[in-house]
Parts: sequence; C-alpha cells; structure tokens
Amino acid sequence: MKHLKYILASLTTIISMLAEAQGNITGRVIDEQSQPIPFVNVVLLNRADSAFIMGTVPKDDGTFTIETDRYDRLLKVSSLGYQPEYIQARRGNVGDIQLLPDSQTLGEVVVKGHVPSYRMTTEGIQTNVENTVLSKLGTGEDVLAHVPGITKKDDAFEVFGKGAPLIYINGRLMCDASELDQLKSENIKSVARHYNLALGQSL
Repeated sequence: MKHLKYILASLTTIISMLAEAQGNITGRVIDEQSQPIPFVNVVLLNRADSAFIMGTVPKDDGTFTIETDRYDRLLKVSSLGYQPEYIQARRGNVGDIQLLPDSQTLGEVVVKGHVPSYRMTTEGIQTNVENTVLSKLGTGEDVLAHVPGITKKDDAFEVFGKGAPLIYINGRLMCDASELDQLKSENIKSVARHYNLALGQSL
C-alpha cells in the first residue's frame, strides 16, 4: 500500500512538472479607456534577434492565450493606430496590456479614414479595408502586413499557426508576389483571413 502511495505521489509530481513546463501565457489587451481590443496581433519573439516564433489574436473580450515552454522571450502586442507594446514573456497571467494611440504613425490619415472594422466568419477574420486607414497605406502588401493574425517572415506572409497561405485576388490565385505591390490599397474592399487570404477589390 505504501509502495502504491509512493507511485501515485511520483506520478502526481511528474504530471505537475509537465503541466508547468507546458504552461500558458495569458493576458488581456485594452485601450486607453480600459476597453478590450480584440483584433490585434500578440506575438512571441526571440529575445536575441526579435524573430517571430508564434502568435495569436485576442478574443472579443481582449483575452489571449499562447502555449509555450520557453519564457526567455518577448511578447509584442501591436495594431494599426496604436504604439506597439513589448513585455517580458512569463508563465501565467501577464495581466492587462494597454495600447496607446500612435498619432505619429497615422498622422493625416486619421482624418481621412475610419479605423478598419473586423468580423468573425466561419472561415476566420474578415477585415474591412474600403474607406478606412488601411486603404491609405499604399499597396496590397502594406495592407496584409496590418491584418490581424498575419505576420511577414523572410519576405513572405504567414498565418498564425497555419503557415504560408495561398493568396487570392478577386477569387483568382495569385501566382506572383509582385501582384501585391501592383495592387493599390485604395482599390481593396476587404481581406478574408483563414488559411488562405482572399483580397476583394472594390468596383
């Protein structure tokens, strides 16, 4: 009986250690009015070279979770129109991360376009571009760089947790990356983001 108790105690210790090693980083993203910001990029970066490791997008209430077994990393929270915030990644809840408006980045664009709106669909996040600050960025590549859940890595785009996407423009598969540079942001109506990226042009 004592031997069985020892085995159970050992198993409990091992399970506890494994759970700790695979712990989560959780938190909540808020704005200057302490309101949740759901559609932002929360990414884990290598401290040495700031290389992208993994990322996620907060829920509607601003909360997020990143599963990792390394905590010598940096957590970067960013969104168009806000100053990026960097914090030390640590196991458990990092608390509220407040993003402040970035007036220098937006400048004159603020008065010319609205903040882009986002909508969850069965396939992922749809970003409205038409008549927003995103439509003033320049090219299709500039727009994709600011879409939630997407990062640019080694001159190519990557969808968080899904790898390199296929990119469609008006339902047509993009064959050459230069097409994004040739596509003006003001002509993009919306971007649907799931494993594939679908850019719909405004008529």
